[in-house]
Amino acid sequence: MRCQRKEINYLLDALIEQLRRWVSEGILSIAYGLKSRLIAAFDC
Repeated sequence: MRCQRKEINYLLDALIEQLRRWVSEGILSIAYGLKSRLIAAFDC
């Protein structure tokens, strides 16, 4: 049972790490999108 708990803990850590990566990439892409719109809005 203890071994299985360790495996589940490892799987959850990997899942959380993947989610964190997706979230940070998502926020970065949104930020770059907003930046390009902002730059375009002030384009003279």
